[in-house]
Amino acid sequence: MTEINFTAPEYQSDQSLVDVEYLFSGTQDDGWQIYRRGDPWLELGPGYVPVKTLYCGICSTDLA
Repeated sequence: MTEINFTAPEYQSDQSLVDVEYLFSGTQDDGWQIYRRGDPWLELGPGYVPVKTLYCGICSTDLA
């Protein structure tokens, strides 16, 4: 079982950014449990592969 921990800035409705902790636990063969702030948040089935991202943008239509 692999565990991936990271903190990512998350956009808030008041236009601020808050650092949020995430944990991915699982494998490509078994699927992944994703936790946000320690609580179960999302479950992915087999076949997903984590990819390290260095930068990400927010589209203006996402903010609308």
